[in-house]
Amino acid sequence: MGVVGLKGKGVTLRVAGALLACLALASLVLLSGCQSSSSGSSEERSGTDLAVSDHAQTNDVRYIAVIGDDEWEKYSPGRSDLLMLARVDLANSLVTLVTIPRDTAYTWEDGSKIKVNMAYERGGAEAACKAVSTIAGVPVTDYVTVGFDGLQSIVGYFNGIEVDVPYDFSYSFYTKDFPDEEYTAGVQTLDPWRVMAISRARTGYPQYGFLGDVIRQAVDRQMLTTMLDLVLSAEDPAGTAEALLPFVETNIAKEDALGMITQLSQADEVTVYGTTGPVNGDTDAESGLWLTTYYPDRWEKLMQVVDLGGDPSTVNVQDEGFSDSPEAPINTKTVLTPQK
Repeated sequence: MGVVGLKGKGVTLRVAGALLACLALASLVLLSGCQSSSSGSSEERSGTDLAVSDHAQTNDVRYIAVIGDDEWEKYSPGRSDLLMLARVDLANSLVTLVTIPRDTAYTWEDGSKIKVNMAYERGGAEAACKAVSTIAGVPVTDYVTVGFDGLQSIVGYFNGIEVDVPYDFSYSFYTKDFPDEEYTAGVQTLDPWRVMAISRARTGYPQYGFLGDVIRQAVDRQMLTTMLDLVLSAEDPAGTAEALLPFVETNIAKEDALGMITQLSQADEVTVYGTTGPVNGDTDAESGLWLTTYYPDRWEKLMQVVDLGGDPSTVNVQDEGFSDSPEAPINTKTVLTPQK
């Protein structure tokens, strides 16, 4: 399989869904974090709202921040409009993907209140890792990040990916310099451009009575799981991983990534859980920003389950009365069967 030509290279499109490429490569490099160093002492991690768990500090379990860089043209540096925490348990062939809602309230170094996606804009990948660690209460120093061209190249390598589109909708690029992308509900193979667009799309979903960003998150986690399956079931998983690594930036050593992919591909089954933290919010009187409320107690409740390798669907951290889409549910469990 070869890399297809990119449509509109350098596009004037702030694709928060560039995370999708990170997600694809999370299936490659996040595994290698199992061999990386810990994220420092409790003193070095001071200032977090949750007590950072020490349970994750083992040779077989590691947390990695998956970052989507939406930088383009005058919008530089970019933000991480979609941000994910990946827990990888190599010994138990288990991957858990926890979305950090992009609008989650976060306190910046100067004491000001910002959206968590702005941490990457202000301080790069290391600042994003610190923000994720603060919110989730687990040590995070490893990361993988990607931009527009990387996403399209990864999807192009696979000659498109299969996506179960949850609803019929039209996605209008807010820059108004590209035609709308029309989607029909159902399973279909999407090319690199349409994967990029749907990974960004959220405004078409509220007509169905659901929070648009929540549906977008679910679609992105679904597409990551599909790409992970493609890597693990390839004739040469390590070779596939090596071919995709140039499309991302990471602080994880290549040899570690390839070794971990090989090991995971030899498992009988790989379980992938998907979930998100609290999603509801409101306009913040202090900052004037629309912020997703940060609930330390709810995050602790969720991460206690995740940290032990449990099923996130067994704990509810959403507001009472929250409506979950039956077509794109928050909590999912997928069992992959790698080809040996």
